[in-house]
Amino acid sequence: MFDAFREIDEIPEKLIGYVADSPLGKAAEQWDIPNDDIMDELLELDFDTIKIDDVGEIYSENGELKPNATYILNNTIYKTDDMGRITDCEAVPQYNPDNSRDNQEQRIAGGEDRQPGDQGGHLLGRDINGDPGIGNMIAMDSRINQSDYKRMENDIKAELEAGRNVSMKIHIMYPDESKRPDKIIVNIVTEEKNIVYKFDNDLDGKLLTDVSPKGIENVQQILKDTNGQISSIKEEYDKYGNLEKTTVCITYTSETGEGQKTYRTYCVMDSREA
Repeated sequence: MFDAFREIDEIPEKLIGYVADSPLGKAAEQWDIPNDDIMDELLELDFDTIKIDDVGEIYSENGELKPNATYILNNTIYKTDDMGRITDCEAVPQYNPDNSRDNQEQRIAGGEDRQPGDQGGHLLGRDINGDPGIGNMIAMDSRINQSDYKRMENDIKAELEAGRNVSMKIHIMYPDESKRPDKIIVNIVTEEKNIVYKFDNDLDGKLLTDVSPKGIENVQQILKDTNGQISSIKEEYDKYGNLEKTTVCITYTSETGEGQKTYRTYCVMDSREA
């Protein structure tokens, strides 16, 4: 098919080879339309406004993710809903400390629904082979992104550095039509245990209902003493699905000599105790 491409004088041979070998070029080979029409389609694409995934599918146009799409970035599968919001992600993390970063897209994730203090949070961390761009990014409260979510990523890296396999599934939930998520649930499977992380992106108390009756009184007392909120819950299960330990992270602020500062405290419940 790309022999016809070479008949177009103004296209350099190097560019032809690049397109032919790219995911988009390989996908175009499978299009069920005449070669001349494929040439027209490719020539009309504005590569400054579209993004192509691992298999040549266009997943983003003009800075917006396509609705009801499934795309693959760095071998990680993502799905969007009818508003183009990422709802699910399935990955097998790989340690990649030299992976690139996209600071511009980190500054705009969430669009008009982004709130003060938000950051562009990678669903799959950049240094565990997550794509740097908007296809792997949501608006995330900086307190979650830089602490609770970061601790989860560190747990994953510890498993990888120990030579153990890790897989993960992420489910992202949104309030109404907002493009800013309010809750994130991550299921991680390692060789020794399964771990469920729950993150409250609003820090508004919604995770209190996820605390087990065994630990609710202790958690409520800490919340009262600190005037804080539950920012995340970590549930650790053995490989047979038995809950072993729950860690509730409570985030709060307090006045110091240097002004207001954010603190975290933890309530740990061991389900194996008699």
